[in-house]
Amino acid sequence: MNQPFVVRTSNQIAGMKSKVRSAASLTLQNLRALGSDPMEALWTLKFEPQGHHPLSGQRANIVEQLIGTFTVMATLAAADLLLKSFPNTGGLVLRPGNIPGREIESVNPNVVEAEVLALVNMDANNRLGRNINRMVKSSADNRFVFFYCPDHAAGRRRDLEEAGTGVRVWALGRDEIL
Repeated sequence: MNQPFVVRTSNQIAGMKSKVRSAASLTLQNLRALGSDPMEALWTLKFEPQGHHPLSGQRANIVEQLIGTFTVMATLAAADLLLKSFPNTGGLVLRPGNIPGREIESVNPNVVEAEVLALVNMDANNRLGRNINRMVKSSADNRFVFFYCPDHAAGRRRDLEEAGTGVRVWALGRDEIL
């Protein structure tokens, strides 16, 4: 699923989260069936599509599923927060993962835009800073960078915001992306 999609309600977001969980469940079944030979198992993981795309459920490489799953879940969590905070968006266009454009953009122009990341650690090639810089160029009235990183408490992170940019930084919690 490499197409943007529109969400207008929290129920739609919950349905998409359910799809992501179903894809994870299918992959877990494949992992349990790998067998006991460690090299054979690693070969299978590397060269055979044991994973599933988080939204379409199509077979995929497991590494791609790992990366995509948490990017999608973080995007859905951020979208849910934005829908509740900004009822005048007309809905949100979502582009998680490798779909060109902002991860989140209001259907009604310039109401809200956001970039979203799922990081293992904050030292990941200054990805947070690069996303903040991208959002500085946005003309939206409300600009955000949402991220998940295990070492950061959920909520607005003013300590990570750059003064004068108008870009709000928001850490998502583990429970929001699971």
